[in-house]
Amino acid sequence: MSDERPSLADLRIDRTAAPRRPLPSGQAVAVMVAAVLLAVGAAWWFNRTRPVAVRTAPAREVTSSGPATLLNASGYVTARREATVSSKVTGKILVLSCED
Repeated sequence: MSDERPSLADLRIDRTAAPRRPLPSGQAVAVMVAAVLLAVGAAWWFNRTRPVAVRTAPAREVTSSGPATLLNASGYVTARREATVSSKVTGKILVLSCED
């Protein structure tokens, strides 16, 4: 048998030889945050909805020698929505009278 048996101290990892990576300084973190904010701002700017182009014209009074017809139509009107009207107070009708 050999006298050269490894001891427990030899099995430990030597951490003094490993170079330590320095933590990012405040200036490096600020640059990273600014870069992320710039990228988010650029993405928003290029993907935003564009405004709709609107053409305008000046309003002028129209004068004519004959009568001006503002609206001329025939037909009937229908409601877009139906509403139910009811009272918030409950009660009982005691007398219903009609006078002619």
